Amino acid sequence: AAVANMEVAKQQGEAMEEYAIDMGKIMEVARRLMKGAIVPATDEKKLMEYSMELYQAAKNIGALA
Repeated sequence: AAVANMEVAKQQGEAMEEYAIDMGKIMEVARRLMKGAIVPATDEKKLMEYSMELYQAAKNIGALA
């Protein structure tokens, strides 16, 4: 049972690491949009899928910049 628990903990750690990397990318896209930078459409789409509210706020702030 201990070996199985260690394997599950390892898999959860890897999943959290992947999530953190994806979250960092999403926040970077939002930051770039807020500064008025040009962002690839695929990155904008990923941000929209994550949070439409964050996407709209980033676009609105970018329009003001």
